[in-house]
Amino acid sequence: MNVHFPGTIRDRSGFNNRLNGILALWRYCDMAAEDGIDATFSITWPITNLVPGKYTDILLNPMKVREAPSKYMVGWSLWVPGDNMAIMDYSIIQKTPKLVAHKDYENIPKNMIEAFLPYYDRVQLHPAVVTKCRETKLLPGTVGVHCRESKDWAQAGRSLRGIGLYCNEIDKLDKETPLFISTHLPEHAEQFKRRFGSRVTVQVDKDYSSQTPNQLQNSVVDLMVLSKCDRLIGDHASSFLAGAWWFGGCKAQVTRIKRTM
Repeated sequence: MNVHFPGTIRDRSGFNNRLNGILALWRYCDMAAEDGIDATFSITWPITNLVPGKYTDILLNPMKVREAPSKYMVGWSLWVPGDNMAIMDYSIIQKTPKLVAHKDYENIPKNMIEAFLPYYDRVQLHPAVVTKCRETKLLPGTVGVHCRESKDWAQAGRSLRGIGLYCNEIDKLDKETPLFISTHLPEHAEQFKRRFGSRVTVQVDKDYSSQTPNQLQNSVVDLMVLSKCDRLIGDHASSFLAGAWWFGGCKAQVTRIKRTM
């Protein structure tokens, strides 16, 4: 039996949410193959303010990318399909309650972590990302801080209103703890540097706003550098922070900051 998904990625999806859907579909196809079903999928990959580049600007894994969208939407979360592998209607599968809440960290069942981690190892990143990741050197014990503050986050009612709550968590660390800071706005990076001085490492020559593939690649560089840290601090609602945790092997201790009223 041969089946195919023509999946459409939502315009509002950032890179990590797109990747969640793709990894879930990889696993779905593998599970289908175990039942003798030849399952494949293709995607539409919209270029947006959040993702200002093509699929091939960031990922090298072979993928059929289509121009025309379909009615089937690629989900935002890692998910496990229902028992009936012959049911290939994505709109049905997406409603399954068997979702992996990828931002729950310590509450994710061990068997789900073991099921999905191998798929993160399959991800083939563009050489420009790999090269720049290697250029960012971290001191032992570096704590990764992802500051999600940006215009789209504020419009969604998720803003933490500046860097103050992040700084409060950093102040709880030993005063010599080195920091890798990832921000969405250059002014926030400068604020962290003024506050914490030489403890701060940031991606050199990071592209924050060119709306080109270079900006997208630099964003993923931050993701991968964060994944090297044994401790992470960031917004509780951020799938970007969760992506760093997954790419790091689900080992990092995560401090989640929630917005206060």
